[in-house]
Amino acid sequence: MLLKLPGRIWLALRRYAPGTLVCIAIALAAIFLSAHFGGPLLLYALLFGLSFHFLNKHASVKPGVDFCGRSVLRIGVALLGARITVGQVVNLGSAVAVVIFSGLVLTILFGVWAASRLGPWKQLNQANTAGEKYDQQSKERDVKEKTGNGEMIESKLD
Repeated sequence: MLLKLPGRIWLALRRYAPGTLVCIAIALAAIFLSAHFGGPLLLYALLFGLSFHFLNKHASVKPGVDFCGRSVLRIGVALLGARITVGQVVNLGSAVAVVIFSGLVLTILFGVWAASRLGPWKQLNQANTAGEKYDQQSKERDVKEKTGNGEMIESKLD
């Protein structure tokens, strides 16, 4: 018996499922290797992710991989950060708690000071523009290599 899901949910599942399943398979493979052969789980996950990066070019897989790479990863980082609780810091002693709190405050203050001195928006815009120019040049180079004669062909570069 098939589940009767609303249309929007069914479309979201069909869109994100292939890429999400690829990410789950990579995660399970990394867990298996780490448990059976030792070694850092994150390293295995990164190596598998790099090995299977070519799958991200497929239109059916890309939305799910992007979803896992953004939303699921953010949730995982937040849960990882939540493991460090105030109780754990207090158990380390008041001197350590003061050092941690001071370091946090000083880091934020330094970031604000550096941003006011360096003008981050101007530099960020320059970095984005340089990146876009590099991407365009790279796509043009790929098209020239595919045509073989160095002539640009009229087509979408994406």
